[in-house]
Amino acid sequence: MAEPITGILDARSRGRYRDVLAILVRYGLSEMFENLARGRFTPRVSPKTVRDALCELGPAFIKFGQLLSTRDEILSKPFRDELAKLQDETTPFSFAVAQAVIEEELKGTISMLFERIESIPIASGSIGQVHRAWLKDGTEVAVKVQGKGLEELLHCDTAIIQQLILRMKTGGDGDSAARLVSDFMNDVQSELDYELEANNLDRFAWQFEHDSGIRVPRVIRSHSARHVLTTTYEPGTKLADLQGYTPFNKSTAQAFARTLLRQIFCFGFFHGDPHADNVIVSKDGAIGFYDLGLVGELGPPERACVNTLLYSLLQQNAESATASVLALSDSTGSIDAAALREDMRRFLASHRTTHAVVVPRLLADILAITGKYRLILPRGFYLAFKVLATADSVGKNLDPAFDLIPIAMPLLRQNQPAELPQDANAHQDYGIGLGTLLRFQDFSATLLTTFTQLAQGQLKIQLDHLGLEDACRCYDRANARLALVLFVGLLMLGGCGIICSFILAKLLTVRQAVLAVTVLAAVSSIIVALIHRGFRYKNASARQER
Repeated sequence: MAEPITGILDARSRGRYRDVLAILVRYGLSEMFENLARGRFTPRVSPKTVRDALCELGPAFIKFGQLLSTRDEILSKPFRDELAKLQDETTPFSFAVAQAVIEEELKGTISMLFERIESIPIASGSIGQVHRAWLKDGTEVAVKVQGKGLEELLHCDTAIIQQLILRMKTGGDGDSAARLVSDFMNDVQSELDYELEANNLDRFAWQFEHDSGIRVPRVIRSHSARHVLTTTYEPGTKLADLQGYTPFNKSTAQAFARTLLRQIFCFGFFHGDPHADNVIVSKDGAIGFYDLGLVGELGPPERACVNTLLYSLLQQNAESATASVLALSDSTGSIDAAALREDMRRFLASHRTTHAVVVPRLLADILAITGKYRLILPRGFYLAFKVLATADSVGKNLDPAFDLIPIAMPLLRQNQPAELPQDANAHQDYGIGLGTLLRFQDFSATLLTTFTQLAQGQLKIQLDHLGLEDACRCYDRANARLALVLFVGLLMLGGCGIICSFILAKLLTVRQAVLAVTVLAAVSSIIVALIHRGFRYKNASARQER
């Protein structure tokens, strides 16, 4: 069991940390995060116990559980299925809290901002809830409100989760644990910032602006802020509320799947959590999407690799599938490409014996293979596979005879890039080459920014001299001693001047004595100043030479 982390979290966070440990111990999950740090979680308790524990721990842990439900390489299917229910385990907060957040964020009273707003939310999640409202001009809108003080709590809990996992990672599991934490932090941060979600909605709407079969809510910027998001209200029926088989449900399942496939393989920008409560269908069959806080993104090279991987799996092409996986991988260690290819062949052979391809099993098995070789794949890859599994699951709920493969194949074939190298020795070289290309793409953007700043005269270069601190301290001490010597010498010269003045007073007139003392003092001051200046110049020259 982990001990409290001293010196990393503040006093308040350490108190919350102790509460988290106490709840985990009570539910028999004391080794949960230690196992996660090693890349595999095999609880000794029931899946429902794990879900109940995460619910009691609060929103951040609910989000973490939702992320774990998408990671086939970490959790077995019973636990993933149970944690997938966490999206329904939410309790709305009071309207008084929602009203306070709205008025604080939008700088106005409810009566000034809206003609009317319903106090009972039409939807709620672990981070926020949605209220139906009408603007002053009569526009019907949906107002999404984040719980008050929730951001601070989430930051505290995400820091605790981060420390619990990263402090226990060991050996080769470190990269996997770090990637898991990084994905979780990114997910939470993106869902906390409603301004980011507004930008996602705008981009999503732009993608489908010419597609009448897709409905995307329009953002009302005047009534939106970091913790409040107001959009147009799109009427329709949630896919979760469609019951039983009907021709309408069958066409809805196909339209839903086709839309998700286009998002992934045509645009590379897709809804990251399109479960049945986040998607609606209108009477004319148009599909509408809500809650775009979590989105996935695949760049053109990554999108091409995922497209080729899935197409190769469905075509039983182990060579091409292996090359695609290696091209996607960002692992730093050496990979046995030949062994990976053999595992891929056995994996495809096991699926060839079945009458029909079971999409969730296919996706789970390929993730198991990547986990076996500790391949670090982009976040968008995991999200894309999760979305495909969701499309298959929702489709089968609407139509028991639903099959994702016939819908996907034409699109995959259309977007299939040039064939990947088929030679076994070329697989890893191809992956390294494409990985280098992806990194160069990021580097080129950085280089462009640097040259832009240089052209605008905004480039700043900071140079740090390493190893000079000790020498500087020695010179400073020498200067201090020199100043002390000079001060004592000045006192001595002054004393001699006074003594000489008494002697000269007996030999000279008063006027001559005063003149002699003045000359002596001036000469002494000039000599002291010259000596001190000489030492300063010598020290400065020595520093420059170092």
